[in-house]
Amino acid sequence: DIQTCIDKVRPVRFGEHLVVTAYSSGYCLGAANWLIDCGGEKIITSSSTIPIHPLPLDEAAFNDVDIVILSDLRDGDSSIFENILMEIGQH
Repeated sequence: DIQTCIDKVRPVRFGEHLVVTAYSSGYCLGAANWLIDCGGEKIITSSSTIPIHPLPLDEAAFNDVDIVILSDLRDGDSSIFENILMEIGQH
């Protein structure tokens, strides 16, 4: 439900401290998965599961997070996508 999601949005105020850390996404040079620590809640974003860069996906970034936001996870082989979701779920 969209309204339920919108109700969870919390504004960031001036002077409020957040810790934002970039982790290797394994996609390409400069691509990152972002971990946002809001002081009690950890949120990670991931926009690709296609490993085409020599530096692999840093799976440790998914440990002990409260919220995972996934996007652009298209893949021609759905079994690969399902395996990735299973791996993320184990962390």
